[in-house]
Amino acid sequence: MPAPATLPGTAGRGRGGGHGPGAAVATGVVEQPPAEVARGTGGHPLTDDEMKRVEGDRGPQRLDVGLAEPEAGELDAPDAPRRADVAFYEYKDDTLATRTVNLDTGKVERTDTRRGVQPPLSRAERTEAAPLLIADPLGAGLKADYRDAPARS
Repeated sequence: MPAPATLPGTAGRGRGGGHGPGAAVATGVVEQPPAEVARGTGGHPLTDDEMKRVEGDRGPQRLDVGLAEPEAGELDAPDAPRRADVAFYEYKDDTLATRTVNLDTGKVERTDTRRGVQPPLSRAERTEAAPLLIADPLGAGLKADYRDAPARS
């Protein structure tokens, strides 16, 4: 004999005690939470103060780092400096900042700041998304491109 199932909207019905269609639901008691303390004890969850101390002021979150495209006049120059583009996103004020860093000098050569734009996917997000896109039937073209791409190290 199969076990009885509780269907949506039927919980508590048919067990006596006045639980039927239209029966009043007993009121619950809402207790006040305990007073917040600065320091927790034992295995209790972290307090708000402890969370703030651990997280600190997060500031801009680094999203991605990649090799920057060479400047127009440096395309064929063998001694052109290598540069990296570092993308940061500041969630507090919805700002995407991309800094171009000269890898020889370590100096920031350029900063591009934009507000109200969708931040680019992080490397971890791209890594997670690629297999999903390739596996989806709508990703057949992408799957073919991936299969035809040179070997990946």
